[in-house]
Amino acid sequence: YNCISLGFTAGAIACLWRDWQCLGSVLYVLALNHKHMSLYYSLAFFSYLLGTILQRPRWLPKLKSLLILGSTVVLTFALVWLPFLWPPELALQVLRRLVPVKRGVFEDYVANFWCVTHVVVKWKRLLEADVLVKLCTVATVSACIPSVVHQLVFPSKKGFLISLLNCSLGFYLFSY
Repeated sequence: YNCISLGFTAGAIACLWRDWQCLGSVLYVLALNHKHMSLYYSLAFFSYLLGTILQRPRWLPKLKSLLILGSTVVLTFALVWLPFLWPPELALQVLRRLVPVKRGVFEDYVANFWCVTHVVVKWKRLLEADVLVKLCTVATVSACIPSVVHQLVFPSKKGFLISLLNCSLGFYLFSY
């Protein structure tokens, strides 16, 4: 199953490389909705796309690009989620399946920082699960902030690739 979301993500990256932002956004939304692992790249995609829009010379083209891209993302999400919106409990069930935080911080031992430091700091005993989720979120975002800010201010294709790496490593190391 990972190959499907990775394929969508690779397609999205290729589209952005060719400046096809709308198609790249559609493919990335499909990857994101297929498997939550695609969240690893979300901050890199967001900061690169927004950074390229902010680099436009005047406000009207910026606003137009933002509206087109935002509409593309919202419409794609809506089309993907349409079958699951009724009854409302079904949408919650799908969300819980996509983002399984109830499994705990050591699910499949992928959160490396938490596994390594658990030898010294017993995270599960020290903190409640909801506090640990917040701590993981803060640590993950903090690890990604330098790349995100750089892409917002100086967006570039090479920087986007570096941001993809940095953000995915930040998510791998610190996410819940």
